Amino acid sequence: MKQLGSAKFTIVSSAAAASVYLVMIFWTLQHLRQVAGVPPFDMQPLGYSVLEARQLLTALGKQGRHYYLTYQIPLDLIYPALLALTLISILRWSAGRAGFPRAIRAGIPLALGAATLDYLENAFVAAMLIEGPGCSEILIRLASAATMLKSLATTAALIAVLLVCTSILWRYICSLLGGNSILAKRHDSNIR
Repeated sequence: MKQLGSAKFTIVSSAAAASVYLVMIFWTLQHLRQVAGVPPFDMQPLGYSVLEARQLLTALGKQGRHYYLTYQIPLDLIYPALLALTLISILRWSAGRAGFPRAIRAGIPLALGAATLDYLENAFVAAMLIEGPGCSEILIRLASAATMLKSLATTAALIAVLLVCTSILWRYICSLLGGNSILAKRHDSNIR
């Protein structure tokens, strides 16, 4: 567990997560968007209606749904874990450097929750892809809800990481300015 917060682990997990993300964005998701003419489920953070989901499933066709299942879904089974590991590693690495303990304590469960919701979303999307445009309304609504909750949890986890990193950067800038500046003292009292 100690390695999870090391700089080396943080760099490696960040590079791995970024690599998988870039492959999805520029290859699989781009291909699916070209086939369907609309963004795939993974690119709709605000969810989708029953009609929109059925239209997407129809536009993908049998080959597009097969591609989604055999290329995008496997990548999206790797990415949530990598992103969660990266965010948690950044938070653990920064724990001793940042003056933002609440953001660190909140960020870790948010990162784990986002990954869990991403896996739930993947399961629902895979079921819709297998069933095709005639899939049940309940399945579509569950998939859309999982997509929205995943997006919310991921955004909240990223905000926690940004707060912690901003705090570290602020402390560093203040130390360069003499460390005893009134701004540093005011900032430290606001984050506790």
